[in-house]
Amino acid sequence: MAPRSLPGEALSSWLARFGARYDLSGPGLAMALLRGTERDADDAALHHHLRRLDAAAWPALDRVLASAARLDLSAVEALRRRCSDHWSRVGPPPWCQACVATTAARDGEVHWRAEWMFAFWVICPVHRRLLGRACPLCARDCFARPIAGRLRLWCPACARDVTTQACTRPSLWPLSEPPRSRVCPAIVVDPRLRETLRRMQGDLLHAVSGRRPTGPWGRSSSPERFLEAVRALSFLALAATWHARPSVRRPRTLTPDWSFCEEPPAVVAGALAVVSAVLASAFEPPWPGVAWTPELLRGGETPDIAAGSLCWHLAPDETGLLTRLLPTTLLAYRDAFEQGLAATASVLARNREAARRRAGFGGAQRLRDAQSRRAPPA
Repeated sequence: MAPRSLPGEALSSWLARFGARYDLSGPGLAMALLRGTERDADDAALHHHLRRLDAAAWPALDRVLASAARLDLSAVEALRRRCSDHWSRVGPPPWCQACVATTAARDGEVHWRAEWMFAFWVICPVHRRLLGRACPLCARDCFARPIAGRLRLWCPACARDVTTQACTRPSLWPLSEPPRSRVCPAIVVDPRLRETLRRMQGDLLHAVSGRRPTGPWGRSSSPERFLEAVRALSFLALAATWHARPSVRRPRTLTPDWSFCEEPPAVVAGALAVVSAVLASAFEPPWPGVAWTPELLRGGETPDIAAGSLCWHLAPDETGLLTRLLPTTLLAYRDAFEQGLAATASVLARNREAARRRAGFGGAQRLRDAQSRRAPPA
């Protein structure tokens, strides 16, 4: 009863659809098949492996899946797109609701594409809509589950199958929400950002495969250096733009294993928008689609996001990290960042609080509070 794999489908998606035939989740089916071969592995270890199923090789599981589905082992292995933990999402991915509704109307169930498991894949290149995990009706989290032998989207809050529901929210939701409720209050976005994100995520996926980026942000970098520059600057972009909250897992320092693999698409897309503008600014005029929110600006400043303006939004610890990265990770963009750091240093001599006057992890919450106070009552 194993379903056939679909073009471009992720291994975890095929496993979930396979499990649905027996009213099991994908991990539930895998655990049941593995119990006879992995007797020494406890449930916690198996669960850890299953969360990284699409990135890491797991020969024991591949063999039992091939045997249960009566497939060649190579057919199962071909569904896995291997990449490092920095670039692979953990657990079920976000999805494009328009894609899900279209394919479910045709095939009778949900499946997800291999690209959706890539941590920096944040926007659907077909429908130009941010990926997400939200119910199209109530905006609360929903998930894929077996229903009548098929994999469908289920919303616990609505208590209903929402697989084929059309999404009526704006394409850049929730980044495009009004200031009082926007998840990233330090930036404003417009529809041009959709093309920027589409090009940037494509370049990052190419770089993971060893191909050189084609966009203005990576023309002077090798694929490896480009990937590490984006990872490091994403870490700094979180410090510059996101308010502190438990869902943003950002340590105090950039560690070798830090990544976006568990973050929601809105967090990744907001950081990636800033990084795209910052890196492109080293070679071209200001990149369209994203800008600093007006409330963060002082007299004479422009809302353009660039290498120089990012420096103004960093606290001293982040500025020190950026300086240490210039001779190595950010070498191709060194001149642009050095100009911004020099301007920051000249102001810090007169005003020691200048580096903390922006959003940052604490400042963005203050900005949100200020926007709420200024907003007229409903």
